[in-house]
Amino acid sequence: MQYLNVNTGDYYMWRVIVSFAIIIIIVISASVVSDRLWSGEKEQQPDSIKVQIINDMTVSQFGQKYSLSRPVLKEIFNLTSPTDLKKRSLILE
Repeated sequence: MQYLNVNTGDYYMWRVIVSFAIIIIIVISASVVSDRLWSGEKEQQPDSIKVQIINDMTVSQFGQKYSLSRPVLKEIFNLTSPTDLKKRSLILE
């Protein structure tokens, strides 16, 4: 009976490579399944709106016209105090 002369170093190298590939496939598959299980509905982006700014419009008037809350106005216009709501310059920086 003849035996194959297999170098044990080559055997272990291929075993490590195959094991690594199998682990990578399992991790990617589990990630895909987990993403499908836990992800909710896809978010819809709101339609864009056209904004009209009148020359002497204050920040507060702008917010009232487009139903924007104070925190939103603060973020958009980088407001630092409540008196900034009375500013007439609506140019974004």
